[in-house]
Amino acid sequence: MINYVLLISSIILFLIGIRYGIRNGINTKRKNFFISLLVTCFISYSFLFIAADYISGNGFNKDVIYFLRDTFTGLSFWGYFLRIVFVISIGIAIFISARAVIYRIDIKAASKEKKGINYAVVFYIFVMLSFISSPVTFGVFNNFYLSKSFENREEVQNMKSRHDVDRFIAHAGGKIDGNVYTNSLEALDLNYEKGFRLFELDFLKTADGVYVAAHEWEHWQDMTGYKGVLPPEKAAFKQFKILGKYTPLDIDDINAWFKDHPDAILVTDKINTPTDFSKSFIDKERLIMELFTLEAVQEAVDAGIKSAMPNWAVVSGIKGDKVQTLVDMGVTEVAASRRDIKYNIQLIKSFNRNGIKIYVFHVNYDEGKDEDYVVRYDMDYIYGLYADEFDLCISTTEKNGNQLKN
Repeated sequence: MINYVLLISSIILFLIGIRYGIRNGINTKRKNFFISLLVTCFISYSFLFIAADYISGNGFNKDVIYFLRDTFTGLSFWGYFLRIVFVISIGIAIFISARAVIYRIDIKAASKEKKGINYAVVFYIFVMLSFISSPVTFGVFNNFYLSKSFENREEVQNMKSRHDVDRFIAHAGGKIDGNVYTNSLEALDLNYEKGFRLFELDFLKTADGVYVAAHEWEHWQDMTGYKGVLPPEKAAFKQFKILGKYTPLDIDDINAWFKDHPDAILVTDKINTPTDFSKSFIDKERLIMELFTLEAVQEAVDAGIKSAMPNWAVVSGIKGDKVQTLVDMGVTEVAASRRDIKYNIQLIKSFNRNGIKIYVFHVNYDEGKDEDYVVRYDMDYIYGLYADEFDLCISTTEKNGNQLKN
């Protein structure tokens, strides 16, 4: 709310400044004209803070920092340029409107005696007050202070979260040799070695009704060179190596792998049949399923799996109290795009307060928003993430450093 008060105060002070500065032709001088224009552009930039304040939940500077950082990180040159042009355009519009109104007022007061030099001093005082009182000035210094205090906290959060295996889900088995979405045996083995214990796999059914790990049939076809009819039968699926070298997985292979890795947890994607799938998987107490309808979520809860995890689209479709609805159903995790965070901060905070953990996907989809970025900046709002690549093993140096601190 402080930003709104300062914005209004700043505009009032600036208008008074122009009112006195325009008298006796003072504001017609080129120097004063550009100072006036600069101030209006500066004030117009305040609307960026106001918009961020409103969208992120209104009134919490930390959330405004997050919103602005997330909005501007990774923008191209033209992205920055267009935003700057937009802000300057608002400033010019304010400037022209203010001068037009005040010029009309000034004509009516033309017969009054004017002391130009004194009015010029008053004008510059108000210009200075406009700068000082502007939400941008307040925002820059206040948020700079907050950012510094958060920076220390983020470093601690960064190190705490970085090695908490419950927070990281190996996306489609995890990256291997720079390749994503392989859903392969080798990806599971490699990322288990890196410290992952939660493994997401995409599931489809073959023509003969067998669950297999694949993202989409067309995508699988591109990765294998398969030329036959889709979906294939299990025998054909098993025959083709992924990218010519990785081992495909059917449900029997997956069950065998999880039997050999009893501390690993499976997270499913693409399927929405929790009762049927939970009967096929080796251990429903190690099964988390991302689901896509509220009915499927209830079905998964009734099936007794470890966690029924609704997708954000399901959450968005809930009428009434979204949080209480999920709490009453026994939901403890939600899957969301990280792009949804900044537009739903207050709702996500409410989830956090009620013990519902948010795991985000779409990591690495936007420029500059990789796993390290999410760990450093998003963990105030979310619990974990779907990671393509991350080393969860603590190095000897870090272990020794932590022992010295303790």
